[in-house]
Amino acid sequence: NAAVFLPKPIDQIAVGEWDHLMAVNLRAPFLLVQAALPALKAVRGCVLNIGSTAGLRVFSPNLPYVVAKAGLITMTKSLAQELHAFGIRVNCLCPGAVDTPALRADVEARSSPPDTLDRFLASGYLTTPAQIASVALYLVSDASSAVTGSIIVADAGAMLS
Repeated sequence: NAAVFLPKPIDQIAVGEWDHLMAVNLRAPFLLVQAALPALKAVRGCVLNIGSTAGLRVFSPNLPYVVAKAGLITMTKSLAQELHAFGIRVNCLCPGAVDTPALRADVEARSSPPDTLDRFLASGYLTTPAQIASVALYLVSDASSAVTGSIIVADAGAMLS
C-alpha cells in the first residue's frame, strides 16, 4: 500500500513526475505480484491491491494518480481472471478520503480552505485507517473466500453524494 499524489494541472506535470507516480502507484503492485507469484501459487494465496475511489470517480487536478488507480483496478480484474486457475484470489480495496497525514498534506498542497478537514469530518465521509484496515482484513481472510476480481469501495458513502 503505497501511493503518491500529484495535485497539478496537466500543463505543469513533468514527464519524470508522471513516471515516478506510475512507478509507485501502478508498476510496484505489478512487480510485487510477479515476485510473489511462486509463493502465492504454493499456498493458493490472495492479493489485495489498494486502489482509490479516484480510480472510479475522478477528481482534478490529479491526472496521473487517477490514471494509475484506474489502471490498478483494471489490473486487479485481469489478474483475478488469470490467476483463478491457481486458486489465487485478487481484489482491490478502494478507500475514499482517509484521515491520514497524506490526506492532510494533499489538502494543504491544494491550498484548500482551512476548514476543509472539519467539513469532511462533519459530512461523515472521512474514514479512519482502522475502518479501512477492517475491510482489508476481511478481504484477505477465509471469510471472503468466494470474493475475487472485486472492487470494494470503503468511503463511508461519499460516492453516493
